Amino acid sequence: MRRIRFASIYLFFLAVLFFILGTYKEWHTLSLISGLQNTPPDHSQGLYLLFFLAGFLSLCAIYFAEKMEVKILSSINEVLHEEIAMRNRSEKALRESEKRNKDLYNEVKKTEELYRSLFLCSVDAIVTYDLEGKVEYLSPAFTEIFGWTLEEMKGRQIPFEHEFKKE
Repeated sequence: MRRIRFASIYLFFLAVLFFILGTYKEWHTLSLISGLQNTPPDHSQGLYLLFFLAGFLSLCAIYFAEKMEVKILSSINEVLHEEIAMRNRSEKALRESEKRNKDLYNEVKKTEELYRSLFLCSVDAIVTYDLEGKVEYLSPAFTEIFGWTLEEMKGRQIPFEHEFKKE
């Protein structure tokens, strides 16, 4: 790609050089002709060369503007490709994370069902507490042994006296 850019710039500068040399040669020839004819120089012929030069320079400006536009658009294109690739990677990671979270959720549900069936079928009195020591769950065996139901004790502390307090 760089070789193509170098070649096009090289050819462009070569064309400019030939144009300038040709313009100089034409100007010089016109000067010689008007000198041989002993006529004052005709400025209209020189004016044509100036208009031609202005047109050529405006074409050069357009050429460089297009080159710059192509360069800017290609850099923007690269940035957009990078952003699209990053978005695709993010979406893939999100899908994998969602699948992993769904699998973990299903595993937790199975484990919860297993422990719930264990609590319901156990003949031992089982109580689960939150971090503040308040009742979250009482097993049916606990209700049979102590007489307190889950509705009565949920969110409260069980009024047990520890053995070290009895002494």
